[in-house]
Amino acid sequence: MRTLILCYLFLLIQGIGYCQNQQNDFREFTWGDSFDKVLSEEKAKYVTRKDRVELLYSDVLGGKDVKILYVFNGQSKLIETVYIFARKYNNPERYVLNYNAFSDLITEKYGTPTKQKERWISDDTANDKANPGQAVSDGDLSFYTVWMTDRVVIKSTLSNEVGKPSMQIHYTTRSLDVMENEEELRSALKML
Repeated sequence: MRTLILCYLFLLIQGIGYCQNQQNDFREFTWGDSFDKVLSEEKAKYVTRKDRVELLYSDVLGGKDVKILYVFNGQSKLIETVYIFARKYNNPERYVLNYNAFSDLITEKYGTPTKQKERWISDDTANDKANPGQAVSDGDLSFYTVWMTDRVVIKSTLSNEVGKPSMQIHYTTRSLDVMENEEELRSALKML
């Protein structure tokens, strides 16, 4: 009996240690958290929801106004989040400065990016290269950087969306994303 109690205590302590060591994937949440949990525990200002698949909040990140989008799968489990930077600037170079500043912060936290891309749309970039912010505003340039951990893919983007510069930081689960894609591929197999 004493051995059984000691085994039980050992397992209980191990379980508590595991829970304490588990890191959050985004803010105070982990992938797979429920829609209801995020809705009740997120501390940012609630804006709106779309059924049980999206929640939108408003907050400040590093002194910048952001929208926070939470995306859930069909089982109302958290699979993706996005910081959408809301501030509009008269000087378009500020977008590039912000992109670089947040890229540096993400690199400090998650390490060297696995991919960085500067994509020029126009062939005539001689004038734009001196003013990358203006090139983004004109739709001639976009930036894309990716970091990966064992659980999260982080993608920071700066591009022109509907005629305006847009900076976003996406956090996506690696494991659930792969599972969903496999299911979609398997269903496509029947159609081939």
